[in-house]
Amino acid sequence: MIVKPVKGNLKNFKRTAKPAEAPQALNFVVDAFEQMARQFEKCAMLGKIDNSDRFLTNLKVYKGYQDQNVLYRNHLITYSRSLNVIFKRNGIKIRNFDEFMKELMVILSSTASRNAFTRPGYLKSKRCPINCSGLAVEIADLDASNDEEKMKQFVNSRNWDFYLQTCSSYGFMVDANVPWRMV
Repeated sequence: MIVKPVKGNLKNFKRTAKPAEAPQALNFVVDAFEQMARQFEKCAMLGKIDNSDRFLTNLKVYKGYQDQNVLYRNHLITYSRSLNVIFKRNGIKIRNFDEFMKELMVILSSTASRNAFTRPGYLKSKRCPINCSGLAVEIADLDASNDEEKMKQFVNSRNWDFYLQTCSSYGFMVDANVPWRMV
């Protein structure tokens, strides 16, 4: 799902880790998150959850909606640079558009299955983050490839079960691979 930003459908989060960046999401996602964050605050004040947890006590948004147009443009720039390197490395000389297309099609036949070239291909690929949907909220800025940190900061947290239950009750699913991402 791709969001077409129109007036009123995207909303800024109030509880952000970096207020200058003003993360956004679809309006109903922001509303649900803000209500859930208030629930965390209440439970922390009542001593129902651990107050010392860095990420799972006072919820702050680190990342929200990302514009798919910007992401695709950046992807295309990187892809174009890679094609340029391939052309130069293989000594391919281009004199006209037909020669360019012939050589490009040869390269795309071997690279397009791993690296999307078209906008629809990119949007459906694993390279396009779920944040383009406007439905995802990230409450940490950790490295998703660092499993030890995921376990330490989230899964082993004393607030983990509360986090999972509360997310579910507010309509969020927690990403199994990126536990600070709620969808």
